[in-house]
Amino acid sequence: RRVLALSMIYFTSVTASYGINFFLPQIVKELGQSNLVTGFLSAIPYTIGAIGLVLWGYSSDRRRERRWHLIAATCLCAIGLFGVGWLGKSYWSLAAMSVAMIGIYGSRPCFWPMPSMFLTGTAAAAGIALINSIGNLGGYVGPFIVGWIKNSTQSFEMALYFLAGCAALSAVIAYFSATSTRGNENIERK
Repeated sequence: RRVLALSMIYFTSVTASYGINFFLPQIVKELGQSNLVTGFLSAIPYTIGAIGLVLWGYSSDRRRERRWHLIAATCLCAIGLFGVGWLGKSYWSLAAMSVAMIGIYGSRPCFWPMPSMFLTGTAAAAGIALINSIGNLGGYVGPFIVGWIKNSTQSFEMALYFLAGCAALSAVIAYFSATSTRGNENIERK
């Protein structure tokens, strides 16, 4: 049951992540800039997200806690994606996208240690493979649904709300299914 819950957390998280990764340049292009400027502007959320990944992972390791860090990261992602949809074609949407990227990338170092907390040996290998296999189906679902919504509505707004909903669903599943991890790990404090 825990492996399936982690699979669904990862599936919804990857759906949000890939939905953004494939369409971020087109979303930024709607600001009306040249292709070169669009490329540079698209790099901003990824750069901030990478910094967030390191800091979020450090905080999670330092506190020896995964569950609440994961829930907070996926909530942050949902808030950021909702903000991008709500702010529309403005430069403030880049700031909201940066917030979403911190959440997307910040969830990864909190999520992947969780399976090895209750799985060992060959069960860990099989469980992690199953989580990864089911989760990575979101890499198909996210871009497909974002593209379909964009073609149907001629706007990214509803697609961004869908992705925000996926991130929020990830937080809800983590809240109800992931157990507290404080003190359950063998992480050395430095």
